[in-house]
Amino acid sequence: MKIIQIVKITGKWAGYILLGILLIAGLIYAYSARQFKKTMDAAIVFPPVNIEIPSDSASIAKGSHLFTVYNCRECHTDNLGGKVMINDKILGYVKTANLTKGKGGLPKDYNDQDWLRALKHGLNKDGKPLIAMPSDESSRIPDEDLADIIAYCKSVPPVDNDLGPQKAYPVAKILFAFGKLPIFPALNMSHEMNPIAKPAEVISEDFGATLTISCTGCHRENFAGGPPLAPGHPVVPDISSTGRSGKWTEEQFMNTIRTGTTPEGHELKNESMPWKSYREYSDVELKSIRKYILTFPKKTASAD
Repeated sequence: MKIIQIVKITGKWAGYILLGILLIAGLIYAYSARQFKKTMDAAIVFPPVNIEIPSDSASIAKGSHLFTVYNCRECHTDNLGGKVMINDKILGYVKTANLTKGKGGLPKDYNDQDWLRALKHGLNKDGKPLIAMPSDESSRIPDEDLADIIAYCKSVPPVDNDLGPQKAYPVAKILFAFGKLPIFPALNMSHEMNPIAKPAEVISEDFGATLTISCTGCHRENFAGGPPLAPGHPVVPDISSTGRSGKWTEEQFMNTIRTGTTPEGHELKNESMPWKSYREYSDVELKSIRKYILTFPKKTASAD
């Protein structure tokens, strides 16, 4: 009898504990879902960005080159039709935008201010944050380059590629609510925008600093690399002067970017290091990039 009573009591308390766990889980998810929706629905307002978008063939051609080397093409594809980036049963479904005005693409009334809102601020036409749009990087692109990129994108013919709506599943919403999944870069950047002048296109650290904007997302601001950016991804290597690549000659550095093979014979995987885009850099651009990267780590002045 005592055993039966113990089993009954244990079962009763186990039920209470399970009910408590389910209740806590439900409250956590309700809070997370509310925070996610609140973020998705909150518009960010800012003054219009006054950048004139050209339409001449030279600007469009330059924009096509910049669209590649700033690593936009890697996500939005060659025809700008977009692609599926994540289709995970736990996290959700994330795509890149179809940047044309074909089926599944931009609305017919998408204008220059809408382009600038997305690239400068990471926001959609309604001023709401875009998922996984690296605006913390694109907002730092010089105004002239940004204008040429937009000119190029507007010139691309419509592509029909309707990938459907993006979806965030419960785990993703919970991770976001607790600061473990920063999928809205627009929330973590200043929207106080000042004009950004483009440096002269000569071999220089200033020109290299501009061209490495898209590198910092992985290699960090000091180019020292660090832990994997996501589960299953490789450790991000140190490409500063203290890393292995810092010991390469200029010729070896340029050859690695152009061929995807390091001087040691290591084959770069384009999925983690998009060298197929970066090989389109000109010699002046690559030499400037190397010149700038090798200034890291920055030396601080010694105290007197």
